[in-house]
Amino acid sequence: MFEDFALDAETFSNRLIKWQLFSLRVMGFMFARTDSFKLFHFTRGIFVTFSLLLLVTSQVRIVWLHPHDLEGIIPGAATSLVYINVISRIIAFYWYRKRYNKLLTNLQSGVRKILATNSPSEMRVYNNYIDYIIKIVYTILLPLLIAVILVSVEGVYFIIYQSDGWTVQRQVGNTSTGMNHLFVLYPTGSLSESFLFTFILPFYMVSIGLFSFFAWHTFNTALMRYISFRLDVVKYRLENMLKETKQQQIHTTPSLESIERDYVDILLKNSQPAESAPQLPELLKAILISCVEDITEQNFIFSFTNEYELVSRITLFFESSTISGLLCMQLYIISKDFFSGYGVYQFWCVATIGLLWLYYWHADEISQKSNEITNALYSFNWYEAPLPLQKDIALFMGSSMRPIIMKSGFINMNVNTFFTILKTSYSYFTLLQNFAK
Repeated sequence: MFEDFALDAETFSNRLIKWQLFSLRVMGFMFARTDSFKLFHFTRGIFVTFSLLLLVTSQVRIVWLHPHDLEGIIPGAATSLVYINVISRIIAFYWYRKRYNKLLTNLQSGVRKILATNSPSEMRVYNNYIDYIIKIVYTILLPLLIAVILVSVEGVYFIIYQSDGWTVQRQVGNTSTGMNHLFVLYPTGSLSESFLFTFILPFYMVSIGLFSFFAWHTFNTALMRYISFRLDVVKYRLENMLKETKQQQIHTTPSLESIERDYVDILLKNSQPAESAPQLPELLKAILISCVEDITEQNFIFSFTNEYELVSRITLFFESSTISGLLCMQLYIISKDFFSGYGVYQFWCVATIGLLWLYYWHADEISQKSNEITNALYSFNWYEAPLPLQKDIALFMGSSMRPIIMKSGFINMNVNTFFTILKTSYSYFTLLQNFAK
């Protein structure tokens, strides 16, 4: 069973998904095949999951004990929604562990294959994607880190100066007046009024929350970016097919059989010129075959996308549904006291919107890039190719005309849906305000 969570050590060095895998590895959800004490790593992941369940239980208990104190229970209820979403992702990960392992293994082999070509243009595309992922990491991590530091400092201040006589009963009614937002958002003291549960466990939970919120969401974003990366590589090869083949006619000597078998060994592996170099139409056909193998439904890009949709569709639908409620609660807290939490709720709200944007923007980008594949074939004079090759190109155009449309449940993921969710959240917020009055 441990092999389902184990990856090759080189996968953890893949810059496209390095920091996400590092976070998941720290929490014990993944480990390298070469790691010792695999049971310890696996147990650590189970412990983190149990901790999240314990936190949600404490938050639900607070809501249950004080159902009429709307202002008091909303911060804890909003936090519980965040962690319920994280737990749903963890459950899906355990359930689809073999499929996730396969996805990451295919991702690593795909990146290795492209990097092995040593094509400067394709390397440039890859490096652009790396830079983008790093920007996403900082964009998500910095607001989260600031929010965690703020609530942690508040928590330490509260323990030192205001914890005398503090009780769980006072906790709920003191959400915006005291320096105790950490213990309101993480009310583990509702399970036990011991010092460990009341004051120590919330610090542990907020650190786990930072890792979880960052790791799971940017992990899925990186997988989606990888799909976009492969589409860009195919698009580049099609747009520059004639240029590349003319260069390779002069500089390479692969056999036609090897050309059709492996793009890496055909096109961009430099060797001495020879008289047996393949003719231009044959090289064009070879590149076309390699692109067909990458893009068609029976092969890599469609297969990877379908596999990713299978493991994430339900959790994405659940998360999209609950984020409307979460944003509604966050807006309500901010509307009651804009400076409540000294910016914690504002950072939290921005991070939540950013999270939703990550999924729907990148899903929309995948659809647009898949639409561009057919247009890429018009970038060279395909009508000057021999008639049999023109027929092959026409068939490829037809097979690539159906775009990749990603879904969360039955909802198409695109920018329009993103704005619809935001409008729905604001409608919920208006209803909540009227209800509170």
